[in-house]
Amino acid sequence: MNETVHTILLTGGIGSGKSCVRGVFESLGIPCYDADAAVKSFYKDHGDGPCLLPQIEALVGRSLRGEDGQLDRKAFAGIIFKDKNLLRRVEEMVFPALTQDFISWRKKMASEGHRTVVLESATALDKPNLEKVWDFCLWVDAPVEIRIERVMQRDHCSREEVLRRLELQSPMESHLDAIDRIIHNSGTPEELKRSIKQSCKIVF
Repeated sequence: MNETVHTILLTGGIGSGKSCVRGVFESLGIPCYDADAAVKSFYKDHGDGPCLLPQIEALVGRSLRGEDGQLDRKAFAGIIFKDKNLLRRVEEMVFPALTQDFISWRKKMASEGHRTVVLESATALDKPNLEKVWDFCLWVDAPVEIRIERVMQRDHCSREEVLRRLELQSPMESHLDAIDRIIHNSGTPEELKRSIKQSCKIVF
């Protein structure tokens, strides 16, 4: 637990609408750290965080770069999501780096006077290599068919590809002991905002 800055973990299954929830927190003036965006920056030669791409290429044994010299995300996903052992080894590099990057960011937010921050991560509860750096866990949920449709539209991928990604995440039921509050995100934006504000009252 962090005694200086109260940290909310915003998590949930792929396609549940975590980004929408994050947007509400941001509208309330609460800084939010997007773990997925941070990890993507680690794969860039000139990202804000550490560059892990050369080490990952060495692990995979081939170049993962496109014509622009940056990571070919589709090729990378096609490799690691088909090999659980390789995925585990990549995560052993990525998540400790993510932990340290988040802690540095949180210290910066504290220096600016913020006393509450949000860590958005779809997979935090599944990843032993990500240190528990939060005080309160908020899980976003939605019916699986809605989630599948959202991801297909967002990522322009097939239903089969989405289902493979869903299989990599454990269900909400396996994390009930770690979850402090569940937000159901299948209604209107107004309903979502009301639910978040109710959760905020409980958190604070």
